Amino acid sequence: DETDEEYANACEKRRKESLINAKDKFFEEIKTQEGKENYWKTTYSFLDTCLANNHELQHATNELLKQSVILLWSSLEVLVRDAAIYTVNKKPELFKDFDVKSIPVTILEQYDYNIKNHLGEIYSEQRDWSNLKTVKDTVKLIFPTNTELHKLLKSSDVYELNQKRHLLVHRRGIIDSKYKEITGEPAGIGQTIVISPNDIKCNLNVIKEIGIKLLSSYNE
Repeated sequence: DETDEEYANACEKRRKESLINAKDKFFEEIKTQEGKENYWKTTYSFLDTCLANNHELQHATNELLKQSVILLWSSLEVLVRDAAIYTVNKKPELFKDFDVKSIPVTILEQYDYNIKNHLGEIYSEQRDWSNLKTVKDTVKLIFPTNTELHKLLKSSDVYELNQKRHLLVHRRGIIDSKYKEITGEPAGIGQTIVISPNDIKCNLNVIKEIGIKLLSSYNE
């Protein structure tokens, strides 16, 4: 007969084996299109459930969705900023088309007064990447012929994501008259903006599409 310790060890071994098998199965499933769709469907359904009234995770889920908006916009900032740095460093002639202010001495010192290979960084440091116009203007200059990418950046999804990000960062998501006027937000002034799982789904899809178009521009 097994001792209590032997039984416990056997149970722990089976638990670990089951966990490994489940993880292997999961990672195999999400390699398929159907598996990816099921994964996201389950995730969004779980978030919807957590948002239900009186659910113990309602507040935490609301905060998670708000942070997701900020992180999604930040991912777009990083994509475009890094693309600008890389492209301008490779093609310094583009620098003349940028509206760059005077270069501070501290920046010159940072690069030992040799900015030949750092024009991209200098351009980047003088830009407000939270501004949608900055993102669109930069993309037009470094990828002037990618009309599909330009169109995506002009979409209402990107505009609304940018406005939501500003409201969350600067007003903790409290709706004011300006936000209501420019977005057509149905909620009243003074109320807190509501972010739904479907909002995150739409935003994630458009940012992913922009990222794909942006990176594919280097192969055109």
